[in-house]
Amino acid sequence: GNLGDAAISASLVDAIGNINPSAAVTIVSNDRRDRHSIRPNQIIPRGPGGVAGLISAAARSDTTIFGGGGLLQDDDSAIKLPYWTSRLAFLRLFARRMVGIGIGAGPLHRRTSQVCARLAVAALDTVSVRDHLAQEVLQQSSSKPVEMVPDPAFMLSAAPEDRARRALQASGVPLDGRPLLGIALRRYFNTGG
Repeated sequence: GNLGDAAISASLVDAIGNINPSAAVTIVSNDRRDRHSIRPNQIIPRGPGGVAGLISAAARSDTTIFGGGGLLQDDDSAIKLPYWTSRLAFLRLFARRMVGIGIGAGPLHRRTSQVCARLAVAALDTVSVRDHLAQEVLQQSSSKPVEMVPDPAFMLSAAPEDRARRALQASGVPLDGRPLLGIALRRYFNTGG
């Protein structure tokens, strides 16, 4: 639901479409806005109303992707890991192949979270993470290799320059030729032990 999630979703859908233009892509989201240059074939709503569609999509798909975002962490929620682990275990009943791509993981302070991470990784056929902390945390939870890859959002193509210029002008940013420095602040939980 946030801009980072949208970037990850758009980059994965676009990459799949560029690799295989005839691929049918289904995503799970409550966000109906089109942020993809290649439109997904189906958007399944999150929550109970989307369960039947999710089961059907997983059963007919070659690959189910669990990807991006800080999904396997317990630094901001005690329920996040049990939630995602139960979803993965449920989907594993129907999916032919499940892969984790660019997962954010750790820290895992609670014993329950550590057990859930082990179960989540076990449900996946292959696992890749987006940073060293996630690799260290999930490698401890698995005998299968956990590879590090850039966050999928880095695959996004740049917007056309005129679009960026219009957005900056609409925000009142002076475009007088001086260098611009942009900083995006975000709380970072992965500090300390």
